[in-house]
Amino acid sequence: MKVFFIRKNENSIAMSLQVIEKVMTVLLTLFSHMVDEQKLFHAPQALNTLLLDGPGHGSHQDVFRECSHFERRITFEGLSHSQLVVYLIECPCKFSSSNSFVDLYHEISKNKKVFLFYFVPAALYSLYNNLQFVNLVNFDPTTYYLLLQFRVVVTGILFQILFNKRLRCIQWVSVILLTIGCLIKELGHVKVMTVASSPATTVLTAASTNVRKNVNMTSQFGFSIFLIMIQVFSSCFAGVYNEYLLKDKACNVHIMVQNIFMYIQSIICNGALLIFRGELVNSLTLNSLMSVFQVKVMLIMLNNASIGIVVSLFLHSLNSILKTFASALELVFTAILCWIIFNIPIDIYTFGSIFIVTAATFMYALNPVVNRPKNTIEKELQLTVDEKTRNSQPV
Repeated sequence: MKVFFIRKNENSIAMSLQVIEKVMTVLLTLFSHMVDEQKLFHAPQALNTLLLDGPGHGSHQDVFRECSHFERRITFEGLSHSQLVVYLIECPCKFSSSNSFVDLYHEISKNKKVFLFYFVPAALYSLYNNLQFVNLVNFDPTTYYLLLQFRVVVTGILFQILFNKRLRCIQWVSVILLTIGCLIKELGHVKVMTVASSPATTVLTAASTNVRKNVNMTSQFGFSIFLIMIQVFSSCFAGVYNEYLLKDKACNVHIMVQNIFMYIQSIICNGALLIFRGELVNSLTLNSLMSVFQVKVMLIMLNNASIGIVVSLFLHSLNSILKTFASALELVFTAILCWIIFNIPIDIYTFGSIFIVTAATFMYALNPVVNRPKNTIEKELQLTVDEKTRNSQPV
């Protein structure tokens, strides 16, 4: 009975975290459109570091996409470091709410090996963030988001490899359905873009091309596909590996201490990249830092910090595959909120996408992947053994 109640309590908390994460992400996406672009996007700086670097990344791609395709530069190096500092303030505070700072120091001191493990996801997230800007310039937004949907399938494959657990056929069907649902949503944008392009423009473009240019474009496109596949792999592997650390290698380390390790390593990776490019000093100039200290930007940073921490709790309680389903539900929330707030109609592609994503989520909910932390399983086994021992003792 005790084991049952522990599982029930954990699932309730995890599902609550899932809902909180999705609501925060959708609100952040809508709120990001309100940020003053003239203040946030300025000056020719390198645009290689996202506002959010870590497991909760990717919430404000609309703003970055808009900036990238207008070939403007973003001073996000200082912004990213400020974001990571916010994480490093929040995590110790949350840890100290139930422990002392002395305990925090001892936890960090005795888990130096775990600190080194977190270099892998931190470096991969940093690579993902930098490739995101490159790929947003190389591809139109629709193609970019279409290719990103393969993260769902790649996550399933990596999950099987790292945790040595084979997904059942029905689970793979739900994963593939989820991918199709996300693809249909983006195909609606492809249809709009195709109709919007005029025949005269098409003829003019065809007349101005030659064989050599076509060969060069094919070669460049192939390299761009290679880069976006690296971006997809780095994102998926970082997420699954992060779950692997939370549930296996570092399952006995406090989750907030692991978050501290994660974001210290992220700062190191970003700093190393800036030093390599010779832009560390420029990224920390007064103009770069002043773009951070706006009320709306600070609110986004605080919200992002909360999302990043919630994601780590999500991965600890549930798993990476369920997280991809939760992310896909963002389509539903965003479409409904945009219809309510901005009066943006829900077209047939969006409706079909919502239907398929909902069906895939329902199918997965009936056959979920169970991947519990090692220490939780050990505690439950110990409880079971203790209970059997007590029951076997004579009254």
